Amino acid sequence: MNAPAAHTIDRSEYDAFANRHEELKQNRLPHEPSWGEIGDFVATPLNTHPISRGDFQTPRARIDGTARIGAQRLQAMLNGYLFNPFTPYFKARVVDHRLRHEDRVYLGEVDRRMHHMMSGARSPFRVAMGRALYNTVAWGNSSLWLGAIKNGQINTSTISVMDAWVDHDPQTQRSDTMFRQFRLSAWRAAKNYPASTTLQEVAAKNPQTQLTFVQAIEPNMGGKVGGGKARKPFIEKTWYLEGRERVDVQGYDEYPATHLRFYRFDNDAYGYGPGLEVLPWSKLIHAIENNNLTAEEQAVNPTLLDFSNGVIDHKDRRPGVTIGVDQNALFGIQKPLTRLYDPVDLRPSYQRVENLRTQIQQAFFTDWLTPRESGTQTATEVNDRRDVRLKAMAGIVSGMEHDFNMIGERVFLQMDRAGMFPEAPEGLHGQDIVFDFISPLAMAQQQGEVEKLMSFLQVVATAVPVDAMAGKVPDVIELVREAGRALGIKEELIHSQEFLDQAVKAAQDDEAAAREAEYAQSAAGVLRDGGQGAASLLNSNALQALQ
Repeated sequence: MNAPAAHTIDRSEYDAFANRHEELKQNRLPHEPSWGEIGDFVATPLNTHPISRGDFQTPRARIDGTARIGAQRLQAMLNGYLFNPFTPYFKARVVDHRLRHEDRVYLGEVDRRMHHMMSGARSPFRVAMGRALYNTVAWGNSSLWLGAIKNGQINTSTISVMDAWVDHDPQTQRSDTMFRQFRLSAWRAAKNYPASTTLQEVAAKNPQTQLTFVQAIEPNMGGKVGGGKARKPFIEKTWYLEGRERVDVQGYDEYPATHLRFYRFDNDAYGYGPGLEVLPWSKLIHAIENNNLTAEEQAVNPTLLDFSNGVIDHKDRRPGVTIGVDQNALFGIQKPLTRLYDPVDLRPSYQRVENLRTQIQQAFFTDWLTPRESGTQTATEVNDRRDVRLKAMAGIVSGMEHDFNMIGERVFLQMDRAGMFPEAPEGLHGQDIVFDFISPLAMAQQQGEVEKLMSFLQVVATAVPVDAMAGKVPDVIELVREAGRALGIKEELIHSQEFLDQAVKAAQDDEAAAREAEYAQSAAGVLRDGGQGAASLLNSNALQALQ
């Protein structure tokens, strides 16, 4: 069956889209007021601020930057905890399949090529992920678009939190629906969607007018991988809102976006982040600082009550100016000028602001970035403090790590379609490759496992002098292999089991050959000694015969 035309004005189809869009709007509506305030008081103004700017009241001035700096530092810390520019952070594996050495080598090559695609100097993924992490910290969620590969790079972009309506599968907790709003000038829209006669007419009349579009991506019931545009598992329909018509149809074999969430409510597609936690504190700091500014202005330039009937010119307050006063006019006036407000002690309010700033720093975990190690601490104590931070951070990033797994699958499939991987070994043909997100945080925890292995070997070494059989307990070769993989050593640098089997067989053959040589040498010595004895005996008999 042929795919439907890109341009259509089927009203029933548009009504179904509009109803679904309205449902998603209602689901997102409770988050929007706080998102607007976060954009005003917490987050740095970026493209992530709502398109409908002006709906929320902006504070008089951005007086305090504690929340904005905290969000930036937490984003930087998360980037370090989650992404290592030198080590692949997606690890390919095959479920329920025993891998051979060549299979592991191939999967390691897949990991490295994907890592280069996502971490290279020209990769747009690095920039988009940095913005997505910042959005996740501030607003609690962010949408990351992963498109097709163009010019050797995967098309990646961050979508504004106020430009996307999302939904997810409650069972898998994976997002599977996104309605994304964007705007295009009429002439560009006509170029991008040439099948729409309506857009061609609008562009001819006013090419610079801004038009609104919505890309609606949803699961496609009955869709199959490899099917046509409208027959794939996920279908995308682009709608021109002012014209109430569909102007494009696309399909995807897998969901093309990833939605990162910092903290999660039950069955909520958006979640929340530290930005929501610190919002009331940041608003309170702004209110206190505004009041302090007013108090300081009053102290420097107080409002005065004039009882001199205009004799004293208090308007001219320049330093060193001379103001003439008629003493006769002031006769009987005890206090010609007085303050309207008494001076205010601002020290308690400043102390309260400092307390609020400390709370904001703790909510953004930036207090962890301040090293507290001193020269009096031992290496063990320093490592213990490091382990505490790693364990505490693991619970924070676990939710995002769950969402990152979809990124690995998407990038692999796009690169595989583009022919960017070598031929897979025969043992992997027909096997499903899945990806685990392995962050530097997870690698550090794995290195903790290596420390456990080393402690185990130390216990064995201590027990061997007491009982030599203790040395037979550990499988040293497998322990070394496990330690190498936990440390992220390349599979090519670890000998295969087949190589070790051959090495063991060669060592056994060499040992057998050495034993045979030793036996032959010993036998030759016996024969030599026996020959010498026989010769002596013959010589002795001959002498006796002569005598």
